[in-house]
Amino acid sequence: DSVQLSSNSSLSTNAQGDGSGGSIALNTNNLTIKENSNISANAQGLGSAGNINLQGRSQAANINLNQGNITANGAQGNLEIQAQNLDLNNNSLINAEGNQGNIQVSSDSVQLSSSSSLSTNAQGDGSGGSITLNTNNLDLGEFSAISANAEGSKSAGNITIDRLSQTPNVNLSQSSITATGNQGNIRITSENLQLDRTSSISANAENNGDGGNIILTNNNNLELQESSVISTNAQGTGRGGNIEIVTDSLNISSNSEITANASATSGGNINIRVTSPRTLTLNSGKITATGGQGNITVNSPITFLRNGSLISTNGIGTEPGGNITINTDFLLSFPSENNDITANAQQSRGGRVIINSLGVFGLEFREFLTPLSDITVTSELGPAFSGQVFIRVPEGDPTSAFTKLPEDLIDPANLIVIACPADDGNIFIRTGKGGIPDNPEQPLRWRMIWQDLRDFFDLENSEPEPSVPQSDVEKKSLNCS
Repeated sequence: DSVQLSSNSSLSTNAQGDGSGGSIALNTNNLTIKENSNISANAQGLGSAGNINLQGRSQAANINLNQGNITANGAQGNLEIQAQNLDLNNNSLINAEGNQGNIQVSSDSVQLSSSSSLSTNAQGDGSGGSITLNTNNLDLGEFSAISANAEGSKSAGNITIDRLSQTPNVNLSQSSITATGNQGNIRITSENLQLDRTSSISANAENNGDGGNIILTNNNNLELQESSVISTNAQGTGRGGNIEIVTDSLNISSNSEITANASATSGGNINIRVTSPRTLTLNSGKITATGGQGNITVNSPITFLRNGSLISTNGIGTEPGGNITINTDFLLSFPSENNDITANAQQSRGGRVIINSLGVFGLEFREFLTPLSDITVTSELGPAFSGQVFIRVPEGDPTSAFTKLPEDLIDPANLIVIACPADDGNIFIRTGKGGIPDNPEQPLRWRMIWQDLRDFFDLENSEPEPSVPQSDVEKKSLNCS
C-alpha cells in the first residue's frame, strides 16, 4: 500500500539509439519520493521515451515529492498521475522533456511550494507538450511554477486547468503559470482565482512567433495584488496574444496589471466581462495593450478607477493607438487621483475611446495628459493626428423618475384607539350593516328579521321619507363611565 524512494534512489527505464523506452506503471495508496530520488523513463537518440502512469488504489491516495523528481526524457514520453492529493515541495519536479511529451494530472488537491515545478519542455525542432490539470484546489507558492515551453518559434504546448468534481480555487503566491513558444494557450476555469506577491499568468512567444491566448473563466472573485501580472507577449514580428476574462468580480490593485504586448507589431486584444451586478476595480492597477492596434473592451456594471490607475492602448513607433470600449452603468474616479484612459500614439494616429454609460464621474477628456484624471487620444505628430473620444450618456436627468416622499410623517401612535378601562362599566355599540354580506344560500342567523308593522292603508297615503345616507345609518358610540 505504500512506496517510498529516499536517499538518491531511482526507479527508471532507459533506451539508447533508435529504441523506445519502456513504460512505468505504479499503483499504490501512498507514494513518497524524497532526498533527490526519482522515477524516470528515458530515451536517447531517435527513440521515444516511455510513459509513466501513477495511480492511487483508493480515493485517499497521496503522492508526495520532497526533493524528488518524476521525469520522462525523450520524444512523446507522457506522464499520467491520479491521486487524492499531489504535493510537490522543496525543489521537486514533474517534467516531460522532449517533443510533445504531455502531462495529465487528476487530483482533488494539487500543491506546489518552495521552487517546485510541473513542466513540459521541447528543445530544437520539437513542439512543446501540453499540461492538463483536473483538480478541485490548486495552490502554488514560494517561486513554484507550471510551464509548457518550446524553444524558438516552435509551437508551445497548452496549459488547461479545469474542474475535477467541482470548480477549483486557484491561488498563486510568488509563483507562475507560463506557456512559452509560438501560440501556447492557457485556459483556466476556477471558482476563485487569486494572484499575489509578483505572481504571473503569461503566454509568451520568442523570435517571430505569435503570443498565445489566455482565457480565464471565473465564477466568483478574481484578484491581482502586489505587482502580479496576467500577460501575453510577442517579440520580433509576432503578434501579441489575446486575453479573455469572464468573472463575477475583478480587482486589480497595488501595481498589478493585465497586459497584451507586442514589441514591433500589433498587440493583442483584451476582453473583460464582469457578469454580476458587481465591480471592476482598479486601485493602482493597469489594463494595457501595447504595441499598436491592440483593443480593450470592458463590460462591467460598475467600473471604478483609484490611485493612479490606467486603461491604455497606446501605439509604439509607427503603430497607431488602439481602441478602448467601456460599457458600464457607472464609470467612477476621483479627479485628483491621476487615473487615466488613453489611446495615444507616437508616430501615427491616436486611437478611439468609446464610453457607453449612465454616468461618468471624475474623468474628463483633455487634449493632453495632466496630473488629474484624463481621457486622451493624442499623437506626437500633433492635434491633426489625434484620435476620437465618444462619451455616450443619457440626455435626461436620471433623477427625474424619482418620486418625492412626503416630508410630514404620521405618528402611528395617534392611530391607536384609546381603550376603555377594564375595571369600569363600558359600552361599545356599533349598528348598521357593512362588512362581508351573508351567503344568500344560507338562512339568516343571529340577526333580527325586519318586519313592517304599519297599517297598509297608512303606507298608501304616506309621503316617502327622504333617504338617509349610509354614513348616517352607521352609528358608532363609545361610552366609558
